[in-house]
Amino acid sequence: MFEAVNLENIVLKMHKSRSMGEKASIHHRIFESLFDALCAYHEAGVCIVVSGKPASPRLIANLCLEDPGSGYMPDFVLSSDGTLDEIRFDLI
Repeated sequence: MFEAVNLENIVLKMHKSRSMGEKASIHHRIFESLFDALCAYHEAGVCIVVSGKPASPRLIANLCLEDPGSGYMPDFVLSSDGTLDEIRFDLI
């Protein structure tokens, strides 16, 4: 249903890039991929929270890319019937 986003590989490519233009382009692609994935979850009714508070897909994508080393990690919470109920982003 949802496309997996492999941010680690994209970030590694960004850091290996030689020009600022390449880095900006890759950063934009990472943001768009993460934002699109979070929007799909949100539109499917999955609750998305940051540090215990509801948050928009745009806010979460910005937080995750603001400082890639900051350590916002998603925790995927399933309902009792096994469907995705919530994605919790917490600073680790």
